[in-house]
Amino acid sequence: MRNRKGCLLMVLGLVLVSCGVARAAEGQEPNLCFEQSTEPIPWGGARRGGMSGPPASGRSPIGVDVIRPTHAAVFLLAEYLRPSVQSDWYEFVESDLTGAPLSERQKRFLVQAKDKALEAKGLGAQEFAQSFTVVRLFAVSEEDARTMAKVFIDFVDERHRSRREEVEEKLEKLRGEAPGLEKEISEAEAALEKAKKRQAEIKATTPYQELGQAKKAVEDLTALLNSVEVEIKGIEGEIKAIKQEKKRLNDLMQGRANHPGMERLGEMQVEAQVGLAGALARRAAAREQQKMPLEFWRLVSERFELKKTLSHKSTALVKAIEKVEHLENELASRPAEWEPLKVYGGKVEIRPVEVRE
Repeated sequence: MRNRKGCLLMVLGLVLVSCGVARAAEGQEPNLCFEQSTEPIPWGGARRGGMSGPPASGRSPIGVDVIRPTHAAVFLLAEYLRPSVQSDWYEFVESDLTGAPLSERQKRFLVQAKDKALEAKGLGAQEFAQSFTVVRLFAVSEEDARTMAKVFIDFVDERHRSRREEVEEKLEKLRGEAPGLEKEISEAEAALEKAKKRQAEIKATTPYQELGQAKKAVEDLTALLNSVEVEIKGIEGEIKAIKQEKKRLNDLMQGRANHPGMERLGEMQVEAQVGLAGALARRAAAREQQKMPLEFWRLVSERFELKKTLSHKSTALVKAIEKVEHLENELASRPAEWEPLKVYGGKVEIRPVEVRE
């Protein structure tokens, strides 16, 4: 209750003495006014667990330098600080303090204290006309407390800027996708219309009116072609054997009068060649007859795939347009989490810390 009252009094005091909200321009540091205060601020991190506090025995682990804060930077934000911002800050503290302009002892304290080094308490519209957040950043020296305020504000501002840029990049990408989807839809519609027209022509000039008829014709003609192929192979083998026999007899006679069997082999070869020509003609005719039902079958499948493509692309286009509108509205509204932090009055109090064991 006392802490709550203190927060309320601090807000009221700032409202009275403040001449406005300090907010940094894009890429610039906020204009902060640091003020000294002798009123101590309690820190209960030592008794709330974590490396900052002693073990149950009250003694520090051997070899462990248990660090406690001596100062705190306290300021008021004229907005609600989302929990996700604090979570990102804790992650930053644990993983990326190398380049931060803090003392080594302060960095070790942050690693030890974890979430105990930051306190952010929201004050809602129940007490005031807008939301506020009281931020307390604990440090091991007065200088580190000042630096902590700057580092924290810079971190949050950078996070806000990154979020805004992320939305802008998404918007640019989606805007680029829409024309491509519109072109693909137009091309699919044209292809669908072409396939539909060609299918109507086949229906008007052939007996194929539905897919089942076309499939049966293809299957029957395929069976016929397989049979003719076997016949052709057999005849070609027969002709080859006749030629080989004629050569053998010719070599046997060695240029003398023709062997009596040569005439009969010649007749057989002529008969086989006539049979081969007929089989080849039947194969060519079957292949020609198969073209129309095959095309009909292909057109049915093509129209089915084109309709699926149109449905998919149209849905994607609608979603892209909706996302573009949503992101455009989001950019136009410029939510607070995209803007630089607003430190009320630009005032940051540096106060001593009272460690409560």
